[in-house]
Amino acid sequence: MPARGRKGDGTRTKAASSKPSAPPKKETIAFDYIKGNLYRVISVNGVVGGLAPNGDIHMGIWSQRAPYPRQVVHEINAEGELGNEVGRDQRDSLIREIEAGLVFNAEMAAAMIGWLQKRLTESAGLRALTAAAKGGKDGQESASPDAEHSQRDDEPDDQD
Repeated sequence: MPARGRKGDGTRTKAASSKPSAPPKKETIAFDYIKGNLYRVISVNGVVGGLAPNGDIHMGIWSQRAPYPRQVVHEINAEGELGNEVGRDQRDSLIREIEAGLVFNAEMAAAMIGWLQKRLTESAGLRALTAAAKGGKDGQESASPDAEHSQRDDEPDDQD
């Protein structure tokens, strides 16, 4: 059993009782959430992936965007300044940039599903309150992700 310590130091603490007749307090443990050096916010427009050989779930989360040009060519005018664009090399497709790969087991997947279901319920309640406050109009169009965002696919071979 870890040593008991002060509140917030990451060790277990036993809550003190000020009354001798009060039932004993339950033992607690505190968790501090600290952002790692590579922390960033990622916009998720979809997922791709499947099962790893050991049965874990491998999920790549992606964001969708128009392609950046690979190369742009400009003229140099008589004054030596940048002139008109005369050439561009660019993809003819949209980009689905895989931002991160997540690997987790079935138990973690179930926990994530439960967590997401709670957030969906909270979000629906908040949207209903907002719509009621605006007289039934939430000011946004209704949309849903297309089916391929959540289907199981092989990972794409070509990346930008």
